Amino acid sequence: MIRAMPSPVVFTLLLVLHVGSAAYWFGLAAGIPRRVRAVLGAEAPEVRATVLARDAVGARLAPVVAWATGLLLVFVVGGFAAVAPRIHTALALGLVWMILGWAIGRVVGGIVAHPPADEAGRRRVRARVGALVGAGHLLWVTLLVLMVYRG
Repeated sequence: MIRAMPSPVVFTLLLVLHVGSAAYWFGLAAGIPRRVRAVLGAEAPEVRATVLARDAVGARLAPVVAWATGLLLVFVVGGFAAVAPRIHTALALGLVWMILGWAIGRVVGGIVAHPPADEAGRRRVRARVGALVGAGHLLWVTLLVLMVYRG
């Protein structure tokens, strides 16, 4: 059976949206430890809320857009049977990364609501956020290799 090629315009638009939202998502995640340090050093609660709230919409929207456009790209090129198993794996890992991002969001939300009072508590929070963000970066690099490597 011969499959019709997808519209190059639709494919390109989806690909640009997919790569752009994934890059934005990675960029937001890369700045989380710095923003957490800023929040922990802030004196006024409204400063803490402002520092983290400005990226909240993007942090919730970018993963959904990246994953949904990835799924749409699979169907544009012919469905799951038409793509390599590495793409299936990448979609599954993308869901894991989304769940990890929501876990980071809960930790960061807890910091804003109830910041630790002592230095030991702040160190624990920074270590926990750093570990979660580091795991997210590892997932991102794995996803990038799965999607780009053609061997």
